[in-house]
Amino acid sequence: MFDFLFRHQHKEDACGRRTEKAGASEGIPAVRRSVCTGEAVGGYIRDGRFHDTELLASERDFDEFARKNHTDRNKIKIIYE
Repeated sequence: MFDFLFRHQHKEDACGRRTEKAGASEGIPAVRRSVCTGEAVGGYIRDGRFHDTELLASERDFDEFARKNHTDRNKIKIIYE
């Protein structure tokens, strides 16, 4: 009945996959990168699954994602699909 009160805000990436908001405390920071298009999406791994949070359109976005998670960009796990 009150579903609208508890819904998370979702966005879609370029491939039409739903992304969700998450915080740094919700998992291990990771980047999923498309093999064919090179698109990079930052997010978190929790419960063995990757959860998208933001599109990383440039290297500057990647650096900002690493800074927000208080980690070196070389230590962020990259998942190729």
